[in-house]
Formats: sequence, structure tokens, C-alpha cells
Amino acid sequence: MSSIEKLRKQSQEMGPLESLERKKRQIPPRRVIMDGKLQARLVAGACSKPPKGHAKWTLRLLGERLVELELVDSISPETVRSGLKKNELQPHLKRYWCISPKGSAAFVARMEDVLSVYARARDPKRPLVCVDEFSKQLLSHVREPVPMKEGQVEREDNEYVRKGTVSRESAD
Repeated sequence: MSSIEKLRKQSQEMGPLESLERKKRQIPPRRVIMDGKLQARLVAGACSKPPKGHAKWTLRLLGERLVELELVDSISPETVRSGLKKNELQPHLKRYWCISPKGSAAFVARMEDVLSVYARARDPKRPLVCVDEFSKQLLSHVREPVPMKEGQVEREDNEYVRKGTVSRESAD
């Protein structure tokens, strides 16, 4: 309703035809900084090794690199962020893969069995529950347990020493 009211007032002031024509912008639109070519260079830079003294690329470092390569005069970290976000490639993420031991046909066969389970069609009546791996905390006794005697359970002190963790594949 407010748009119609605004158009009605403009047509009274300027005339019906002039109110329908587009007005020339008083401020020109901003120049597009991140075109496809620059975005490709940005992603290529993000996928490369970071500069010495840095563990990973930051938005500021990527922007400085684009300026250093004379691809842009200046660029904000926010423009760099939006340029990376538009792309499906996310170089800061890592994927982990299970690499089989060399020449292990048994390993490959077991891995194919596991993958076939994950590839099954979803069935709400038979949900898929994965218990093929577990993590276990390794503990050691501070004092040795009291051995079990007939009619008694083994007695163990509640104090322990942590010896790390281990991940293990189930025997199934």
C-alpha cells in the first residue's frame, strides 16, 4: 500500500509518465571486486601452503596476497570471506580416509562389507546403528586390587592413573 501511495504522490507532482520512468542514480553503483577470475585466484591461494611463520591462511593474509600479486588495489577480509563462501571448496577442512595396508585383500573385503552397510536404503523400521569403532580409556591401578576370595568380589581402589586412550575396531 505504501508503494502505491508513493507512486500516486509522484504522479501528481511530476506527471503520470515521469513517475514511472527510472531515475538516474545520484551515487554510482559500487564496482564489483570479486569476479570469477579473482575468485579462482583466491581459492588457488587458499589451497596453497601458507606463508612461512603461519600455520594456515587467514582472511587478512589472503587479502594481502591478492594485493601483493597486484590483482586488486585493496580488499577487505569480509570480501575475501564472502568470495571463499561462494565457492564449495573449503580448503580449511580436511577429510580423513582409511588407507589400506599394501596388498591386503582381506582388509579390502572387510572394508567393502562395511561400506555396503552404509549404502543400504534407509528403512525407518530397521534403523542403522553403527558400533564398529570405539574409544577406550587406558587406566592403571595406584594400588593393586585385593584378590577375589570365595564368596567375595574383587576389591579395587577408586584411585587410578590415566595411561591415555586407544581406538579399536570391533571384531565383528
